Amino acid sequence: MSDSTSTLSYEIPNQLIDDDTLIEDDSLIDVYYNDAWLCNRGLPIYIQTNVNKFKLSCLCSPSYYGDKCQYQNQRVSLSLQIRATSDWWNEFIFLIMLIDDEQNIESHDHIEYLSVRDCGIKFNVYLLYSTRPKNSSENCSVRIDAFDRMTMNYRSSWIYPIQFWFLPVYRLSILLTLPYTNAEPLQRCTPSCVHGQCFSYINNQTSMFCLCESGWSGTRCDMKYICDCAPNSLCIDKNICICPDGHFGPRCYLFQPSCPSNWCLNGGYCVPGDERYSSKRFEKRKCVCPQEYFGNRCEYRQTRIDISFHNELDIPQSLLVHFISVQDYENPIRTSTMKKIAFDQNSVRLYTSHSFNIAFAEMLGRFYLIILQATEIISANITTEIIPSHQCPSIYNLFNQTISNQHLIKRIKYYQLPCQKQPYLICFYDDIHLCLCDLNRRSNCFEFNHNMTYDCYGQNTCENEGRCFQNNPKCPTSSTCVCLECYYGSRCQFPVKGSTLSLDAILGYGIHPYISIHQQSFIVKFTISLTTAIFLLGLFSNFFSFVTFNTKKTCDVGCGLYLKTTSIVALIAVTMLEIKFWLLLASQMGSINNRSLIHAQCIFIDFLLRCLVSSGDWLSACIAIERALNVSTGITFNKQKSKVVAKWLILVVFLVTIGTHIHDPVSRYLIDDKEEQRTWCITKYTPSIQTLDLAINILHFSFPFGINCFSALFIITATARSRSKAQKKQSYRQHLHIQFRQHKHLLISPCILILLALPRLVISFLSGCMKSARNPWLYLIGYFISFIPTTMTFMVFVLPSEMYKKEFTDSIKRFWFN
Repeated sequence: MSDSTSTLSYEIPNQLIDDDTLIEDDSLIDVYYNDAWLCNRGLPIYIQTNVNKFKLSCLCSPSYYGDKCQYQNQRVSLSLQIRATSDWWNEFIFLIMLIDDEQNIESHDHIEYLSVRDCGIKFNVYLLYSTRPKNSSENCSVRIDAFDRMTMNYRSSWIYPIQFWFLPVYRLSILLTLPYTNAEPLQRCTPSCVHGQCFSYINNQTSMFCLCESGWSGTRCDMKYICDCAPNSLCIDKNICICPDGHFGPRCYLFQPSCPSNWCLNGGYCVPGDERYSSKRFEKRKCVCPQEYFGNRCEYRQTRIDISFHNELDIPQSLLVHFISVQDYENPIRTSTMKKIAFDQNSVRLYTSHSFNIAFAEMLGRFYLIILQATEIISANITTEIIPSHQCPSIYNLFNQTISNQHLIKRIKYYQLPCQKQPYLICFYDDIHLCLCDLNRRSNCFEFNHNMTYDCYGQNTCENEGRCFQNNPKCPTSSTCVCLECYYGSRCQFPVKGSTLSLDAILGYGIHPYISIHQQSFIVKFTISLTTAIFLLGLFSNFFSFVTFNTKKTCDVGCGLYLKTTSIVALIAVTMLEIKFWLLLASQMGSINNRSLIHAQCIFIDFLLRCLVSSGDWLSACIAIERALNVSTGITFNKQKSKVVAKWLILVVFLVTIGTHIHDPVSRYLIDDKEEQRTWCITKYTPSIQTLDLAINILHFSFPFGINCFSALFIITATARSRSKAQKKQSYRQHLHIQFRQHKHLLISPCILILLALPRLVISFLSGCMKSARNPWLYLIGYFISFIPTTMTFMVFVLPSEMYKKEFTDSIKRFWFN
């Protein structure tokens, strides 16, 4: 085709041309190929200068400039792909800026990102320098800030320095991983932020920057400017606006077109696309479907599977289901999905959009056949049960050791035998295969990877070595954590073993949010009754003890000061326990949303409880020591000196218990559970701190116990020896027997206290743990038993003593009759 006949035609719509320059008859202006090549990678257009006269001009791409796009812009060519670890249904704004060392913005762009819509897209962004040529003396970097568009909250930032400044075009490829939670501001920043908060970059924790409030800019957020963005928008520097949902444009004053009415079916809601893109690979709108439906417009119903558990089986925290789709002349296709099982549920419901023939349930390392169908199952409602008879045993349980240890090639020829010899066997497995027994009692095996790594493809958000499972390798919409034993929670955040066990971990998942106390589970109601009983009993017991020991006569010696302090400590302990329980109940029910209050109780209340209980044990040991010294010294015992020593020892006891437990509050923090919509108080010890904590528990338990027992035995034997010397009519053994009867309370009291505190130590030493939040009774009772000594001060120290009983009676008489 000749140049004279080769043309490109552009139609000029009449409605886009002013009346003065209106061209009649919808004229077509021909652009010849020769003219098209005049614009280097640009778009040739004709501009009307006057009637019937047009001037050829070029619209250049961002990479070039000039009247014919003949010059190349110095720039940063950025290829960006984003991977979300959570919030797949939330839209984010990624602000991309080319900045210098003084945080001056050379150029910027932004991306509207919705994971379920854009997870597989690579975004290409050009960032131009503000001057031509660029200033080579400046060190520039690409900074990326992420914002949640629904809440307009800041999420995180990344920084990428331009390493080779001499290149005219610096190409940068980035795979961003959006963090699970919002970044936490730093307490200190260099330089300090005047009107902003200090943060560190995700990919460079040592580098800090100031995120300025609206109306402020600069490296220290100390330069004021007037924000001209639309209301509810975020102002970033002087000329950047982050638009909320439903708005777009340079100043966010333009309304984003909504989706057509009834575009999304079956209850789905529509998310409009970025108006700046018209390419087919960027969808203009996306339907976010409810759990039961899928498709571009939520037009397809997912297969619903209701799974229950046989009475003989323990219900796990989560269930892994493997769907097998049989293919002709190809290996079966395996799709796996994980489902959490709520604390109060005895069955589980899951949905899948995949067609399948076979389904296996995997729980606690065992496989069960739950669905078997010759034709593929699509959009069906299925009810099934996991029963022991449908368990798939291992070949190591079916064959003897000789066959089991053979190589697979030699061993697999025996795989027909289990189906033929065991008529009720329906499946079995080895290290590589899963096998079914068909109707003719022949085994049908297919490859099955038992060693699949569940770490959410390198983005594991589970704590404490939990396995992370996503429902799709490229574009996930959900993730689930499978926890090791002794841990549970949506992120395996709760340790339920040993000394880290807390009331939050024992009872937290038993509290249902947003329902009244009357609708709570039995264990919650039982705990309410138990804590109330402990509080009331402790209140009266310690009040009566305080009345008894708060007299001049009882405080005449150091022992009285110890007993008085013990009653005060025990009274505070039962009060703090009551406060702890009701704050936990209120926060998990959703009645308290004050994060500062929740954080304060998380750090201080459990710490104070541990300190108070340990202080009570040591004070009882101090009482025993002074009684032993009294017996040992006899009439030379100095009461005044014992009071001085008691005051110092009480102070030392408090300082030592606080010092030995100080690691506890610094190891506590709050985490937000998005799946459960709750906030949890977590204790996380390093292995060395865990060992230290165990040693401290042993110290605070064994030493007071040993001191109490040794002192009691010393008092009895020493008294018997002195009496036998003075009264020789009776033998030493007879005097010892008499002293045992007279001072038995000295042995009974520490023994009772030790027996009640023993569960706390036993729990610390247990090799096992609370395997499930469904069975917390042993740990719940053990936790509360350790607080019973704080309720028994009156019964242990006052009632066994005739002197203290008389003093209590006199104090009550003075109270009533005065």
